[in-house]
Amino acid sequence: MLEDRVRNLVLNSTIGDCLKFMENEDYNKYKFYHNNQLCISYITQQMIITIKSLMPSKEDVSVNVDIQRFINELKLWREYRQSANNSLLKYDHPQCYWKEYDDSACARALPIVIVNNDFKIIINEIIKTTLQVTGNIISLLETISIARIFYFIANKKELDYEEIIETIKQDIIYLSIKDIIEKNQFVCDLNTYDNKYIIVFERSRIELLNVLNGTNSEAHFKVLYKCLEIIKSGNNSFEDTQPDFIYYAIISGMSGQTLQNEFVNKAFINNLISYMLKLRKGRISPEQLEIKKNLYPEVYNFKERQEFYHSLLNKCIVISKSENRNGIKMLIQNKFAKYGFCKEF
Repeated sequence: MLEDRVRNLVLNSTIGDCLKFMENEDYNKYKFYHNNQLCISYITQQMIITIKSLMPSKEDVSVNVDIQRFINELKLWREYRQSANNSLLKYDHPQCYWKEYDDSACARALPIVIVNNDFKIIINEIIKTTLQVTGNIISLLETISIARIFYFIANKKELDYEEIIETIKQDIIYLSIKDIIEKNQFVCDLNTYDNKYIIVFERSRIELLNVLNGTNSEAHFKVLYKCLEIIKSGNNSFEDTQPDFIYYAIISGMSGQTLQNEFVNKAFINNLISYMLKLRKGRISPEQLEIKKNLYPEVYNFKERQEFYHSLLNKCIVISKSENRNGIKMLIQNKFAKYGFCKEF
């Protein structure tokens, strides 16, 4: 069933992220939040803020990313993030925006895949959302390619390697760089790119097609290459695969199993899965998701046990707050989840 495949896909990828994050040296920096439990990193958090930014279209049968909502969510996320990559922190610096690979892009693509049936719409939404964080061409092309694998997992019972390869080829061949430039907003001006963007895009497209044709090594597309190797080998074991959001998503499609690991805010993730399935089935109207109050208070101004309302977090209460010369740490609870806000001085 679709519901089972989607639930497996999201939970397994999230657990892959949790297990990988626990091995990260940044994990102990957020002990005030996770208390030595498994918890998500910025990868899954990027998936979550994308889900929160989804809006059913009033014009056609699709669910789109409300970019202004996404930008607002991204700004707030920087206050409660669980680690981060350079793309997410320095997205408005041209050198970083164009050059840095964004390893969280596929996590943002996953909910877009789940709530839409038309892959052309999915590609358009992935492009416009990705470009709010990075203009890196490799990151963009690889995200679209892996999103196609997510699409197969969400919509089909078995993964056929040859069918996936041929379908990704067609997706990449029919991408129009002219349309991408004309229809999307880049964070940094194209004039700040230190080469010819269109020429580099076409070279990268050819390199990717060579990977798909098996005439090139993984080169710049290492994550996609690993995903395809997992599918080609028939590997359906989580134990034999390094923990990772994307790789565990692929194993989810191969095995049909759901990992049972507990992690912080697991109930919240389950609620988001149910929410995405309702969006996909058209059971939520745009009017229900419109923000009625534009209230964005400074969270760090609130005291312990104090309640407040925030347009992106809704009604919240401060569970705990500690402050010293190094900064402020706060645990915020709303109806669905716990957030660890951290501000360094």
